[in-house]
Amino acid sequence: MSNKHYAISRLQARGGTWYWQVTLRRRGEQLSKSFTDLKHGGRAGALAKAIVWRDRTAGGATLSMHEFHAKVRTNNRSGVSGVQKYFKRNQPEGWWPAPAPTGRDDTKRSQ
Repeated sequence: MSNKHYAISRLQARGGTWYWQVTLRRRGEQLSKSFTDLKHGGRAGALAKAIVWRDRTAGGATLSMHEFHAKVRTNNRSGVSGVQKYFKRNQPEGWWPAPAPTGRDDTKRSQ
């Protein structure tokens, strides 16, 4: 992972114990695990264990590009993933362009 502390937070429990909390959401499922300083040999040891757990857990559960782009978002009003409505002054009814794959990593908009 590029960001060393991605999905990792430093927290303190009510009793005063410090720990690293890893929280991920993959395919609709929330994954979470805590790593206390006392159990893992101090702050650095707990962070190292948290990073290893995060990288192992997140690596196999990420969405493919197709799954990511096909997901219908909560703010989607058309009901179709990737379709957006645009307006212009001279076209008050607007239009709904949809990306169509033209190649491996390329998309082309059609109207």
